[in-house]
Amino acid sequence: MTVCAVASESEVLALLNQGKQFDAAILDGQLPGTDSLTLASTIHQQSQSRMPLLLMTVDKTPVEGWQTTVIAAVLSKPIQQAQLHQALIKVLAQPTDQPEQANETSALASQRSPQHSLRVLVAEDNLVNQKVILHLLQRLGYQADIANNGLEVLEALSQRPYDLVLMDIQMPEMDGLMTTEQIRQHGANIEQPYIIAITANAMQGDREDCLAAGMNDYLSKPIRTEQLIHALQQCHLYIEAIAPTSSSQPALTSLKLSEAIDAEAIDDMALQALCDEADTDILIELINCYLKETPKLLKTIQGTVVKQDAIALRHASHTLKSSSATLGAIHLPKLCAELEKLAGQGEIANLEPQIAQLTAEYKRVAAALQLKVN
Repeated sequence: MTVCAVASESEVLALLNQGKQFDAAILDGQLPGTDSLTLASTIHQQSQSRMPLLLMTVDKTPVEGWQTTVIAAVLSKPIQQAQLHQALIKVLAQPTDQPEQANETSALASQRSPQHSLRVLVAEDNLVNQKVILHLLQRLGYQADIANNGLEVLEALSQRPYDLVLMDIQMPEMDGLMTTEQIRQHGANIEQPYIIAITANAMQGDREDCLAAGMNDYLSKPIRTEQLIHALQQCHLYIEAIAPTSSSQPALTSLKLSEAIDAEAIDDMALQALCDEADTDILIELINCYLKETPKLLKTIQGTVVKQDAIALRHASHTLKSSSATLGAIHLPKLCAELEKLAGQGEIANLEPQIAQLTAEYKRVAAALQLKVN
């Protein structure tokens, strides 16, 4: 969103007198020397678009009489991201003459507007668990399809693309780890989804096994709403980061580092150390160069496997390993080192699974680096 911030009633009215147009306005309930409800009424009269007005208050109890004014929603300070998001969705989607107070409980739903909705597939064989997950997703504004085992997951992905797969680890016919490996190996034939592992066995090493198989995130049962919200937020960030952008679309901004960087893909401390040694502009130039050149290297690696060219594979893998390590990638250099070793030994047959895993891991690294640049 493009935001214009002002500090007083006079600045607000000056903007409106200049003919500035806005889709919504958020008013502090305690502007110095100003009655916020009166100001809201003035704005409503002067604004030709009759934009929705939201009021921020420090009290849990809304300003008395706000329901009879032009205020569309009331927000309680401190403002939470999900609360603000939910309120904006509501007021922008409804007529402005139907005020509705933002509900902090339902505001936990970190749902997106329809154009950003996720296509979700739930892979779970237990009927009770299916209903629990579907209920949690519905509360957060998402719809989902069901697959009862890994084979059904592969069949579903071959029929239509999904943004997200919630993948149970223990399933009949084909478990979650094997299913994920199959999905990543068929990268050219299946639109690659974001995959979140779900397991009741939160054992040491489980997370590492899931990530090694090509999964993006990990949740332990029983699933809690807060954990699911965070996982969905990470999925949205990932998809937005790898989606094609145009010059008319604003870059992602105001993301906290903890929200923007995939900690399993990038060592932020290593990247921060590089940032300390170089100017920010230089670091951005390095990242952009890496994001431009790495897809070419991946194509080269794929070509060397087809041609069974061990020398070229070793060189390309070494090059990608070095550049990835420089920018703080965690798992990608290890995957490159494995390919480099196999090439050095002349073992370059049947490397499709390794290439698919390498490609999937690069997508995670690229998403994290692009968010860092933004």
